[in-house]
Amino acid sequence: MSRTVGKMKDFYKIFDQISYHWDAISSNDLLQHSA
Repeated sequence: MSRTVGKMKDFYKIFDQISYHWDAISSNDLLQHSA
């Protein structure tokens, strides 16, 4: 059980990083397109 929770935490950690980078990329694209 604890191993599954650990995997879930790792997954969410990676997901947070991906979503953060995705937001940064999206905002940069929007700025470039609007410029």
